Amino acid sequence: MQGASTLGAEAPAAGAEASRGRIAPANISLTLLVCALGAGPQSQLPSSAEGLAPIEGVDLRFAPLPERLDEAMASLSHLLESAPLAGLLLVGFGNEPGDYRIKMRAENRQRPGRKEPIRPQGPAVARSAAPIQPMVQALRDAGLPARACSEPAPAGLNFALYSLLSDPPAALGLAPVGALQAPKGANGELGRAVRAAAGAFARSLSAQVQSPRG
Repeated sequence: MQGASTLGAEAPAAGAEASRGRIAPANISLTLLVCALGAGPQSQLPSSAEGLAPIEGVDLRFAPLPERLDEAMASLSHLLESAPLAGLLLVGFGNEPGDYRIKMRAENRQRPGRKEPIRPQGPAVARSAAPIQPMVQALRDAGLPARACSEPAPAGLNFALYSLLSDPPAALGLAPVGALQAPKGANGELGRAVRAAAGAFARSLSAQVQSPRG
């Protein structure tokens, strides 16, 4: 991969379509895409927004990605180009048990499997514009330990987040990108956590639409 503008090679045909979970009653104007990275979260990713209260003006879509990072980034690139997005939430597992972490930033660290940084001429840090604190609070309200986190995510999640934040593809534009890092061994509750965080993200997008424009 040469940068986040392409996010990878040509997208594989299989597994690239997102499952839709419509949570806005009508006149949908915004789409929030939720994608899982790595083998662990795939089976726990919700397939719909069932259980979430309707959020006006937002369509919530869930999309599992291939396990291999290069294939995952290629599929993500395909998804970004298939429809305009208002926001993107990445989901991945951490290496330790403990709390759920909403990532505040990503770092220009070593590319997975290589010696060079993700972007040799890129900034050291790329910050997320996603609604960090609302997602943290939503996780806590769901009975899950959670915090905002500025520490680097595991390599794959950090790579994806940094790539998208530091050099967003044209298809993503200025849409905010966030990341939910689940603790190791959180299989049984991951679906609840994803719904909580995604719901808070969607409500933030809805509030922006409902705000009067001057």
